[in-house]
Amino acid sequence: MVPLWIMRALGVTDGTELLVQTIELPRGSFAKLQPLTDEFATSIADHKATLEAALMHTYTTLIKAYGQTRQLDQAWNLWTEVTERKGLAPTEHLYSQMIDALVTNDYLDDALQLFEETGSRRHSEVREGVQAVVERVTWLVRSGSSLPSASLAATKASG
Repeated sequence: MVPLWIMRALGVTDGTELLVQTIELPRGSFAKLQPLTDEFATSIADHKATLEAALMHTYTTLIKAYGQTRQLDQAWNLWTEVTERKGLAPTEHLYSQMIDALVTNDYLDDALQLFEETGSRRHSEVREGVQAVVERVTWLVRSGSSLPSASLAATKASG
């Protein structure tokens, strides 16, 4: 069943037979964005930084979702895409969500290792931003939670 708004956009009426098929398009490597108005174009000082910030929020949300649904390999894929392929510096929120995903999936050693990386990659505010997650890890370790048998490298390799 095709929604009415799509039928109108296609210029077809109810009862018209449509042949719908999917195709796979090649992955894009370039996007040219054009502002709707000149006012919008001049209202943003740094367009690249604004777009990167929006993308970082999306990555953070996806990593959180993957962690909560125990899809750690997908979370690592996104982490790698942001930090290595795109070369973006992770925000404190991205670090926090990745560490939380590791803790949620019982990869406590890996969570602590990633936390230690925050000191070498970013400023002290990142370390402060993930402090709550580290406190959660500490509580889990002290409460006797078992550590996983898989390592960080093995988790990354599976993605």
